Amino acid sequence: IMLGVNGQGWLVPFKDKCTLMIGYQGMVDLCYRSDRIESIFSDVVCENDFFEYEQGLSQKLAHKPLLKGARGAAYAAYAIANIKGSSRPVYVVLNKEEVLTVKAASPATRKSDSPWNGAFENEMWKKTALRRLTKILPKSVELQRVLEFENKQAGEINEIKDVDTLVVDDMFSEGRHETRSKPAKKPAEKT
Repeated sequence: IMLGVNGQGWLVPFKDKCTLMIGYQGMVDLCYRSDRIESIFSDVVCENDFFEYEQGLSQKLAHKPLLKGARGAAYAAYAIANIKGSSRPVYVVLNKEEVLTVKAASPATRKSDSPWNGAFENEMWKKTALRRLTKILPKSVELQRVLEFENKQAGEINEIKDVDTLVVDDMFSEGRHETRSKPAKKPAEKT
């Protein structure tokens, strides 16, 4: 995984530890390292999109995003993969409540500069659906190790109350090569 490049992953400081955060592109890259994944995709469904979804013996998933005008608020996310040799794709669909439950469990949401709290929230919805899909996909050794590592870290991070953040802008975009850090608030000294 290339850290800080194309959204693959970042090292983010949480208290006295540096934590690996895998981005959407990193998850996709790790999925493709399995020689059994033919294609993988994730998207957000908005109020004004056409979306049809059915489970059971006659599974169906059809999504046509609105291309003209406002798509409206997101209400679902899905991820879909085609496995080599299989005639049917594998997919998961998460409704808004399921995505918001994942968001609420993330310690990063307490920070204003979190991707969950701004222009990149839809990307986090996509990553959430993709991460859920990886539970049922054939995994490369790398993907399996990263998922285990992230799960272990998540347990440790949830115990931390004060969180330090680090924002690293894309150093490959012209004029954007700065690194800023914002320290966690220190408790007031007792007098």
